[in-house]
Amino acid sequence: MEENLEEIRKNWNIYKNTISIDSQLYKNLWKDLYKKFDLEKLDCELRLFGLLKNFIENKPVYCDNTFVKENNKTFIIKGMDNYDRKLIHQLCDTIGLHHKSIVDYKNKKNLYIYLPDNWSFEFTAKNPYEQHEYYNKKENKLKNLVCDNCGCDGTETIIFGSVYIHNTYCEDCLDIVSDGDGSPLSCHKFEPLNYF
Repeated sequence: MEENLEEIRKNWNIYKNTISIDSQLYKNLWKDLYKKFDLEKLDCELRLFGLLKNFIENKPVYCDNTFVKENNKTFIIKGMDNYDRKLIHQLCDTIGLHHKSIVDYKNKKNLYIYLPDNWSFEFTAKNPYEQHEYYNKKENKLKNLVCDNCGCDGTETIIFGSVYIHNTYCEDCLDIVSDGDGSPLSCHKFEPLNYF
């Protein structure tokens, strides 16, 4: 009989004392979650999934100046840029960790990740620190940044602009669109517009 992996994750508080984290069933729970949310795509740049999984399982976690395990319930990631921090927020939401950004005394944002008491994979209670208004405003700003050549927006890729050329382009189009003199636009000074 095949187990309903999603049902087990949903009721993890019932199963957590009967399923060993070293068992194949437990590994299958994570594989199914990884596949369900296509975490390969989300985690491809940062590769933090394994680190956060170890934190959840209370296994040793690699720590340095960037990654700090404060205790068994709190993990801190320091010094990430806005884009990386956004990816980590999304990854934490997907695997059921609570999280928030806190500005330190040096005016830098650190990402605090918390393991909820009733953690249950993706079915964990909603993150109490979430700031939907902030993310919705930022998402709308990104949607308004559009490549003038292909039409992709700032939620799909980085959009670039220049003070000399009054159009906006994605990175792919900078390499293929000509400046009129036979050179690609990427030969000119363009800056990313996605980071606020």
